[in-house]
Amino acid sequence: MKLIHLNVDGTARIENAKITQRIVELPDGYHPKTNDSVWQDAMRKKPAMMFSLEGVLRFYGGSMAQEDILHALYDVELSERAMKQQNVSKMSWRWLAQLWGGLMKYGVVLFFVAIIGWALYYQYLGGNA
Repeated sequence: MKLIHLNVDGTARIENAKITQRIVELPDGYHPKTNDSVWQDAMRKKPAMMFSLEGVLRFYGGSMAQEDILHALYDVELSERAMKQQNVSKMSWRWLAQLWGGLMKYGVVLFFVAIIGWALYYQYLGGNA
């Protein structure tokens, strides 16, 4: 899913995320995820998208945000009574997941490039420089 956060200065922050939680953390706070705020193409070939405007509580297109806020508060109440943590999609965990995915995707190649670079360095400079 593409998560697009539009700032008031005209910039946009785009990230790929697998969001399974009902509450999403963005730079301006928490936002409830609703079913009608997820945008998909008709053929379902491209990833789904969610648009967030800075300073607006609901995602773009979400018309049932008031009911979902009540449901989110009910979930918070249930989590507190069960002494569990609230289930929120945090920005830091999404960033770490993207970092880990990038390392898994490009890490092996970068490792071999570094070994080849090290070998060429010592081959041509003799390790004296």
